[in-house]
Amino acid sequence: MNKIDNVIIKESNQLKTLGINHLKAYFSSSKDQDLIKQKFSNISGKTGQYFVPDKLFQKRTARKNRALIPFEHVVKSKLTYDQLNTFEGGVAVEFVNNDYFDQLDLPEFQQNLVFKKLKNKLGSNDNVSAIINIRGTGDSSSQVQRAALERLEEFLKKNNQKVEDVLLRRDSRVDYSGQGNDKWKGYVYYSIKGGQQDARDSHDDHGILSKDVQLFNPSVEYAGLIVSDDITLVLIYFAMFSVPNNLRNDKWKDLITKYLNYFSTRMYGDRSLKDYVINHISLKLKDGELIDPIQVRPIHIKDFAIKNREEDSLDITHQASVNRYSYVWDKGLGILLTAARPTNLFWSKHLSNMMQQDFSLKEYFIRQREILVKWDKYGIDKLDE
Repeated sequence: MNKIDNVIIKESNQLKTLGINHLKAYFSSSKDQDLIKQKFSNISGKTGQYFVPDKLFQKRTARKNRALIPFEHVVKSKLTYDQLNTFEGGVAVEFVNNDYFDQLDLPEFQQNLVFKKLKNKLGSNDNVSAIINIRGTGDSSSQVQRAALERLEEFLKKNNQKVEDVLLRRDSRVDYSGQGNDKWKGYVYYSIKGGQQDARDSHDDHGILSKDVQLFNPSVEYAGLIVSDDITLVLIYFAMFSVPNNLRNDKWKDLITKYLNYFSTRMYGDRSLKDYVINHISLKLKDGELIDPIQVRPIHIKDFAIKNREEDSLDITHQASVNRYSYVWDKGLGILLTAARPTNLFWSKHLSNMMQQDFSLKEYFIRQREILVKWDKYGIDKLDE
């Protein structure tokens, strides 16, 4: 971290503390106050699982920790090795099934540039490393995985290696942490199910405990330390507008000013966070009040204390879906941004999040408009109760 980064982190941490303490003050019970503190403190303190296989998932660790990115994401998003190298906690490219072997069979001039960098660095300690993972990809048949396992066994035999020696696991020789590719060793995992009765799991076959393989967060949920702080501050700012107008005192106004001053200095692409928050649809549908834009329903401060995943509980919602694996190279910041970026997030009710599914927010609105036209053409009054 350089001096400028340290200044940003210090200011963002101060604003985070002020914001969380202010939101806590609207609740009288210590139980609700603890819940609010936990909700906002954990915004970047854990990730969803998404594209990471269950056994490899770190589970409830920070966005900035070591990530796993499928090779398919690298290819389709046209990511470069240097861009991947901006993952602060380290990243491993996941060659799924035949990805590695298919690239290896190509003439070198046809090979993907990231593959060229990594083909001889499987399981390396570099900030960008690579693994081979043989697993299901949604097809009920296991034929592809079994064929890939045969190619893996041939590859290992050719290189005088045994499967048990290259299996992914935490490196017992070093103190383990959720960051850094020097904290694990090996480069192979396979889990074959379906199609035939003889299901196989590389680590079950060799008695390696599940906790020793929990290594990665999904790349689509990754955010570095400063970006993570910005995410939290944006979502705290939105939450401030769930406070009723009659309770917005001078402290509330002063905190809003502090946040906007900070946001005006934080640029993502050619847009400041200030521009993002003040123009977001969730604050524009009814000026100065937080509205769930999908159901067009108000979000009240008390909603943040709903603990269970009920229809009215609140979710962090993405304008561009995580499942679309949206990666953006920010030239100004010099980092790779994922769907977990502050200019892609807002609050909605849990039911709204389920309604949106994998559509971007704009796609969802367009789709609903198209559906409404069809309803009007049919005649909604003709529907049975």
